[in-house]
Amino acid sequence: MVEVLYGIQAAVAQGRQVMPATLRHAVEHLRRCDAYSVVDAADTAAARTPVRWFLAFTADRTGLARSSTESEQAKDVWDLRLWGASGRLSFAGNDAFCHNGRQPSRPISQAWLREAAKAWAAEALVSITPGPVRAVIGAVGLFSEHLGRRPDTGADPEALGHRDVEAFLARLSRLHQAGTLSVGQEGPQHRLGRPFPAGLQGDGPDPARGGARRARR
Repeated sequence: MVEVLYGIQAAVAQGRQVMPATLRHAVEHLRRCDAYSVVDAADTAAARTPVRWFLAFTADRTGLARSSTESEQAKDVWDLRLWGASGRLSFAGNDAFCHNGRQPSRPISQAWLREAAKAWAAEALVSITPGPVRAVIGAVGLFSEHLGRRPDTGADPEALGHRDVEAFLARLSRLHQAGTLSVGQEGPQHRLGRPFPAGLQGDGPDPARGGARRARR
């Protein structure tokens, strides 16, 4: 019942009107389902009805209220509302979240690189808008894909060196020349040479603080 009250409060705060009949039917649905939480009952309500909307809205807002930027970092897809923005940030590839003609980004497969990217993104989102952060994470996804071609799939950061970075930048150049890398994509991906590859060189850039130590030359 507390969740229902919170859902009403959140709806009113957004200027949404919740009719008494909707609340009555929503509570009746929760009782019939014997649900422990609104989340458990939202998907079982009749589709495209005010009850389904209210329960789904309430489940979303209560979930957001229980989350924090710290807890979100354990996930591979982040809800950027926790940083005061909108949309999602994915470290697992983002086909489902692409819009405005953006190409889908590649997943970051190496655990050390993914954790380094998350550490950097969590800090960057405090002062940078999501667009540039998404661009850098997309670039890291390309770098991850490139490292995945190594015999060891890039799993050990200690085994990486300057040649990996040089080969990656050469690949970006080839993609650009082939027309498969737009100018808008190229900028952030070449800037990746500062945040991540610089870390592989041991220069201690932002994202790499959570990842690799000095790499071999």
